[in-house]
Amino acid sequence: MRTIRRVGTLGLVVVVAFFALPRRLLGCLEIPTPNPAAAVLYVLATGPTVEALAKAIEEGGQPGVQRFDRKPRVGWVLSTYARMGDSQRQLVLDALSALKLSASSLVREEASEFSACIESEALCGYSPRPVVDALKAFRELRGIRPGDGPPTHTDRAHAPENLFAERLLLYLDGLLPRERQARIEACLRALAAVDCDDFLAGRASDVCRDLSLWEMKFSSMHVLIAEIMAGPELSGLVQLVTEADKATSARVDEYLASAAAACCGCGAYELQVMILEWRRSHPSELKAWCDIEGLFRPSGMVVLGEPPAATPAPGTSHERK
Repeated sequence: MRTIRRVGTLGLVVVVAFFALPRRLLGCLEIPTPNPAAAVLYVLATGPTVEALAKAIEEGGQPGVQRFDRKPRVGWVLSTYARMGDSQRQLVLDALSALKLSASSLVREEASEFSACIESEALCGYSPRPVVDALKAFRELRGIRPGDGPPTHTDRAHAPENLFAERLLLYLDGLLPRERQARIEACLRALAAVDCDDFLAGRASDVCRDLSLWEMKFSSMHVLIAEIMAGPELSGLVQLVTEADKATSARVDEYLASAAAACCGCGAYELQVMILEWRRSHPSELKAWCDIEGLFRPSGMVVLGEPPAATPAPGTSHERK
């Protein structure tokens, strides 16, 4: 997990120097900050005690660790964990009760809120919306109709980047299964496709040949990441992600390596790290959820400069046919 606890004077110098660079030299500079929800999950996944959990919650509410989604995501983690059983619920309530004596008025107020929420068996905070909901909202905003179809190679050159990407995601969404685990499995198979006829069993072969297999895999990767992030780790997800045959795993690894080299902040690097770590350690469901939160939501990170184009230029080593 790439986490920078404090930028400090040296970090400020780096940022100033970064903006002083010629525009053509600007790449992608990520400045992540701590993720309080991941810190809470780490405690829950590694033998939690009332004291350790209370400390993790309290530290997340201190000045310098504030972020727009801290409160709802910590609340979501605590209430989801509390629903796993009576002992889990009691542990969370005891930790929140201890925080009512915190020196921070913000922490005391939030501890009372979370306690009331959990005692009423409500789900505190929020969980990420499934990718299909986000796409529906985007479609309505842009006026894209389901029958408009996928973007074309010509659109790649002339349409705004975000409009092109969302139209392709909408198209793929219509081809993928609705159930979350089945969607994840289908996306993994898509990343391992050897050609356009192999991608989603050939159901998008014409579009794939028009846009390129690399582009179709790139969009599938975003659906995969969105589904992985959409909630606590699914039962069986670790096995689903890690126990593919060697040939499939090698092709997924190859694509993620090429995508990570070609784009900044697109999630390819984080997905590659997660898969390699899960193959090595086969984590528990809680630890897997902690990994997802820590890797894909390190801070709602700030990205400075212009990231490289997501699709490699023709003739580069990343191009796939």
